Amino acid sequence: MSNRELEQVLKNGLAAHLEGRLEEADKLYRQVLKKEPENPDAWHLSGALAYTRGNLAKAREKTEHALKLESRFPEALNTLGNILKDQNQLEAALAKYSLAVDIGGAVGAVFANRGDVLRRVGKLDDAEADCRKAIELDPDLATGHGNLGAVLMDQKNWEDAQLELTKATHLEPDEAIFSINLSRTLLELDNAHDAIKVAEIAVNLSPRSADALNALGSAHYALLDYDTAEKFFRNALLLEAEHPDAHNNLGNTLARKNQLEEAEKYFNNSLNIDSERPDVLTNLGGVLQAQGRLNEALEKFDEALTIDPDYADGHWNRSLARLLTGNLLGGFSDYEWRFKLPEFVREQRNIPIWQGESLEGKTILLCSEQGYGDTIHFFRYATMLSDQGAIVLLETHKPLIRLFEGTTGLHKVIGVGTTTIHADFQISLMSLPHRFGTTLNEIPAKVPYLQSLPGPVFDEVPKNQTVIGIAWSGNPNHRNSWAANRSLSATYLNPLFEIPDIAWISLQVDERHNEVTLIQKGEILYDMRDEIDDFADTAAVIAKLDMVITVDTAVAHLAGALGKPVWNLLSFAADWRWLLDRDDSPWYPTMRLFRQKTPGDWESVISSVREALYSIKKVPK
Repeated sequence: MSNRELEQVLKNGLAAHLEGRLEEADKLYRQVLKKEPENPDAWHLSGALAYTRGNLAKAREKTEHALKLESRFPEALNTLGNILKDQNQLEAALAKYSLAVDIGGAVGAVFANRGDVLRRVGKLDDAEADCRKAIELDPDLATGHGNLGAVLMDQKNWEDAQLELTKATHLEPDEAIFSINLSRTLLELDNAHDAIKVAEIAVNLSPRSADALNALGSAHYALLDYDTAEKFFRNALLLEAEHPDAHNNLGNTLARKNQLEEAEKYFNNSLNIDSERPDVLTNLGGVLQAQGRLNEALEKFDEALTIDPDYADGHWNRSLARLLTGNLLGGFSDYEWRFKLPEFVREQRNIPIWQGESLEGKTILLCSEQGYGDTIHFFRYATMLSDQGAIVLLETHKPLIRLFEGTTGLHKVIGVGTTTIHADFQISLMSLPHRFGTTLNEIPAKVPYLQSLPGPVFDEVPKNQTVIGIAWSGNPNHRNSWAANRSLSATYLNPLFEIPDIAWISLQVDERHNEVTLIQKGEILYDMRDEIDDFADTAAVIAKLDMVITVDTAVAHLAGALGKPVWNLLSFAADWRWLLDRDDSPWYPTMRLFRQKTPGDWESVISSVREALYSIKKVPK
């Protein structure tokens, strides 16, 4: 067989290889090697075929033999770089790619591959430069766009990552990894519906890919479809038992379903595979905290921050644990890291953040954040600023505006979204405890610090009855509530309504209000929803009550700020501000706390409240 004939056989083998006819390609490569055993091209292509089949050891052996025969062989160096990368020998892979660049000229695929390894070793700027060079040399190179998209993901440049990954999927629609990464990127851009569609494409392309199933589970998790998410994460683990992300994601899903012990198991599984994961350590700390194991939780948060001192989620979670234990100084210091999390990004204004400078004659803007109750809770600090000579403005949400208007020490209330605000300084309300160095023994707890305005009345209540306001549901989407634990079904309240000579006023005004139909109310529950338009109206109703009983919601803060007796019903893993094992609150002198002893046990809480009510009324049971 002539050289020309051997060359043609080799070309035929390569064509069969590219078309997926691997057995035919193998036969043709062997045919060439039998006739010409020292042919470096045949050895390289045979090694590339072994790589395609996933036999890395054989692929490396054959490719290295090709390079022994011809050391300046850029294509073989590129293939060997790919093999070494898959064997996790990243520095060795980099060396092969770099040698290929040096001797082989400008080849887009080599730059794209080297860019991927540079990304994996954390050299993101160099990785981006290589991937952009690959695209410059070959604009239609799918791996160039796909690998650049992965770099941009690591840089958290999600918009540009989406553009590059979309190009990659169009150029090479059968490559599942591009769709997997695009799905992850769409989740970061809060586009979970499209993320599901793209992840489904990835699963269809590669039904036995744990990464694809993990991506699809993540998209369902983002839409709060925890049952479906759990199914896909478990299927991913059936295919790849050592998949750390799938273990972590399944742990998060189970935590959201309130299956805390099983969630803990999967977080530990993930850490057994990769112990250097601050995100997983933080998630594990979260479920330990939710189980009341605070010391263990703090250890995990500390471990996460030892690995990555700038891990914002670790600081955020540690802040909540520290605050819960009463370490307000350390807790509020960590709490400032929240602004590095996407859900807490400050509105961009050209107003300096107040760092403690003199406020005499200065105007300071206080910014509401998080829930209505948080604004009510931390508004107590406003007078501390006006006492320093400041002109104090408050930017807040519409339902709170009338409540705060005319409050002592407050110059003006501004609605959220006002475009032009003139101030010398700005600060979040929830940053003021840190600025003032608040400790557990120095909480500004003088009440009332809010006053009620004239508002709705309930004249039909008999004068000889005790009048109690009641609310049974908080915000189910609160960032730190596990599976809406802060709320209870209205049916739990029925034992309270059996107590004689009490008139009950419903303060529930959201969609959970409809649960009044589940209450055996007779003539003892007065529904004020149609009379309440905002928190000023709620305050007017509370002012006329004898006391308030509520779960942990804005109503609890409002009653406490008005100085009204308020009983706060808490879940087992209660919010940080209620501390541990206390039945009183240093934030609100008129508040009494009733706590679950075990997760989900509202019956015992209501039983305790019933006993306490009978004790106050001194009536026979």
